[in-house]
Formats: sequence, structure tokens, C-alpha cells
Amino acid sequence: GLGAVLVDPMAGSGTFCIEAALMAADVAPGLIRQRYAEGGKDYIPPAMRWKDYTTTPDTWNALLTEAIQRRKEGMKWLTDPESTCVIQGNEQYRPALELAKSGSAGAGFNEQSITYQNQDCLNYHPPTMIPGRTIVATNPPWGLRLDTDIEESWGSLKQFLRKEVGGCEAWVLCGNKDLTRILRMKQTKRIPIRTGEEDLRWVQYHVFPPKVASPETDVAENKEEEEVFVQ
Repeated sequence: GLGAVLVDPMAGSGTFCIEAALMAADVAPGLIRQRYAEGGKDYIPPAMRWKDYTTTPDTWNALLTEAIQRRKEGMKWLTDPESTCVIQGNEQYRPALELAKSGSAGAGFNEQSITYQNQDCLNYHPPTMIPGRTIVATNPPWGLRLDTDIEESWGSLKQFLRKEVGGCEAWVLCGNKDLTRILRMKQTKRIPIRTGEEDLRWVQYHVFPPKVASPETDVAENKEEEEVFVQ
């Protein structure tokens, strides 16, 4: 196929990278949890405990067998050195990076499936980029767990997007609209979501390719930023 690339420049414990790999490998939601629970002879899958559940155990087992086979084929494809799916993460904080690596391994992915680097986002250069086939998805700090150097982190993300992924699509998850203004980029879509007690937004940006620097373009770019500055 044409190939596809996902990049998370602020990967944290690797959630987005691992979830992307699970989807790419066609791993059914909950299948890994099912694998760890199979040891108990009296184990009943959560779906079969629902009050309105009407599927027979034989049907459930058939679906489970199909999901296991699809996972096997998907994992074989994704972990193949010739796979056209590239998932790349970066995290500056070493303990979080180690969690990302151990989480990836626990989900069954090798270093071929998900690659990680330990850099400041400002200095991160994704090894693989496919024009028109690269998506950035990231969850920069916005005050829930980390409350230091937040604006500096968003400033680094702004520079990364402009220097490294021009021409790509970017999705940024945030719970503080004031922080997204630091990017000084036009939002093309916003999707509200709620997780726990937090109201968040998935914000989409189409990142323009970098412009050739000149006094005229600098003035035009500054004017454009003022016009698309989102409140």
C-alpha cells in the first residue's frame, strides 16, 4: 500500500502510539484483557453479564476465535520489517518513556512496530515522513497532571509543528483552550469529548508547509497569524 505514519512528539506513557498500533494490527478492543483473564475456569466475559445479552456462548466463542485470528494476522503484518505502517513517539521525560516502552512490549509490539526517542519536542526529528500520509496526534500537558513549564511545552510543540511536519494533519488533545492559542494556528475542526470529570477538545490543524523566509513573507505571515488567532 501507500503506507501511513503516525507521530506523537509528546508521547508520555505511549497511550496514543499503542492505541494506534492496536488499531493498525486489527486487535479487537478488550482482546488483550481477555487474554490475561482466560486462566480462570469460571471467567465470564463482561459482555455476557449484561442484562440484555442474548448471544449464546457458542456465538461468543466463535467471535472470539475470529478476533484472535485477526489479531495474529495483523500483528504479523505490523511487526514485519517491510510493513508500511510507521508509528513514532517521542518523550522528553525518561520515566514516562520507559513506561511507554514497557507498555508497548506488554501489548505485544516490538521496536519495529513502535519506535521511541528521548528528546525535547523542540529538537525531535521524526525519522520517517510520508507527504500526505502522515498524521500527528498528541496530548501536551495542560495542567491536569503536570503544572510546570506548560507554556514552554506548547511553545516547543508550535515550533515542532512548523519545522517538522509542514503539509501534514495534526490532532491535539487539550482541556484548556487558552493554551491552544500559543500555537497561533487556525483550527480546522474541534471535537468535544468528556473523560472522567474533564471536558476536553480534540483540535484539528492542517499544518502549512514552511515558507521561504523574506521580509515580505514575514510581514504577511504575522498578519495572517493575527487573523486566524482563535479565542
